[in-house]
Amino acid sequence: LKLEALRKYQILGEGNFGQVWLVTESESSSTPYALKIQAKFELIEGGQADTVLREKEIMSQVRHPFISNLVKTHQDTDFLYMLLDYAQGGELFNAIHADDHDGLPEENCQFYACVIAEALAYMHRRFIAFRDLKPENVVIDKSGYPVLIDFGYAKYIPEKSFTLCGTPNYLSPEMITSRGHSCSVDHWALGVITYEALTGLNPFFEEGMDQTTLYKSIVQDHYPYPDEASAIAADFIEKLLIKDPNQRLGSLAGGEDDLFAHEWLERFDLERLRKRELVAPWVPECRDALDTSNFADWSD
Repeated sequence: LKLEALRKYQILGEGNFGQVWLVTESESSSTPYALKIQAKFELIEGGQADTVLREKEIMSQVRHPFISNLVKTHQDTDFLYMLLDYAQGGELFNAIHADDHDGLPEENCQFYACVIAEALAYMHRRFIAFRDLKPENVVIDKSGYPVLIDFGYAKYIPEKSFTLCGTPNYLSPEMITSRGHSCSVDHWALGVITYEALTGLNPFFEEGMDQTTLYKSIVQDHYPYPDEASAIAADFIEKLLIKDPNQRLGSLAGGEDDLFAHEWLERFDLERLRKRELVAPWVPECRDALDTSNFADWSD
């Protein structure tokens, strides 16, 4: 990766350990990429050095149309660099929680759930759990297809892991109680983000709730019925948000196939979906290849 040749345009995102920039590989190239820059000192201080190494290792192994493609990596004395494909539609979070609405039409939610489930199924066949599925870690590409990003918590789990990790609002009961978890934590999170996409609300978190109360709610409580959803959509969510991971949709005898056989997703032709032959319900409007209008403004 020739850093000196890259042209930076705008910050796409910012986190505890660095930034993501929209770049092209040279002044003359119009092919956009997302450049993730992380400070080594901050990573080491934050105990995240192993996390970023595992992210690079896993992203180097996976190749799927709905998983962000790691193009190149580089490091110098102070920083780590990951060059990734640029998804122009912005974060799924911004699509769900827009200025003029909270929640999306059910048709959109169905499509996003099916595409994300297909990406997860690919990973789970390789015993890789994503472990941080949330709307901020899903971006929409220029065709309107969701793509998974940020593999910092992804892990090869042939049997069980006991590490508490991820984002509190999307954690599964078995991760919170440290009973040991497997890939089914991703199915729980799929249920949470599907509920959020349909209603604009998190099924377990309420404004002002502290983390202990949130965890208690996830482990013990039943969520409010999603009135905005059809009965079939509500059933899909209910089968994913089952407290016992062994009884959860995707972890039964039929495995991941059960997700796609469910009445809410069964209409999708998976072969055509993987080839991006199905028209997405929302395709981002972009002026050109470098348009960033679907991302939050980080210029301040």
